[in-house]
Amino acid sequence: MTPRWIAPTFLGWCLGFVLAIVFVIVADGGGAPGLQSPLPIGMGLGVGLLQGRALASRLGTVRPWVVATSAGLTIPFLVVDLSHLIGRPVPYALAVCVALGGVVAAAFQSLALRAVVARPLWWLLLTPVGWLLGGSTVWINERLLPKTPGVIGALQYVSVVLSGGLILGVACAVAWRLVDRDVSS
Repeated sequence: MTPRWIAPTFLGWCLGFVLAIVFVIVADGGGAPGLQSPLPIGMGLGVGLLQGRALASRLGTVRPWVVATSAGLTIPFLVVDLSHLIGRPVPYALAVCVALGGVVAAAFQSLALRAVVARPLWWLLLTPVGWLLGGSTVWINERLLPKTPGVIGALQYVSVVLSGGLILGVACAVAWRLVDRDVSS
């Protein structure tokens, strides 16, 4: 069974976007303004949950995939947050944190995949690229697209950011096809 990656990843990205906003609001309202780590926790939970459901028949459970995705994506952001808390701030760059988080998430996910695939090398190589390109939609909004005010501008911004889920979904689909082929050969 080859899971369909694009739809679950896109829907997980959409869920993750909502969860990220909620977690950031809760952190800010709870007296921890400016933390970056609530963002990838939400995104990792959303993507991890829906991808994990697509893989559940192969993995037997969703939990390892959710934990691998959320923890892996969050670690670089947590390093930034902790560095600020101890007074030795590391500069924050969203694209760098997403790229590093994608690498760590792919490494953790590949541990879960070892139970069902022989060599998750393609997963390790391609999915971090998907995370980087998907996360770059924020940069595209902020640097390349014209600023459009009002509801239309907000819809444009959200639409471009949510397209990152499609990008990640395509990267995951290609990686899975190559990884799954390794099992068949």
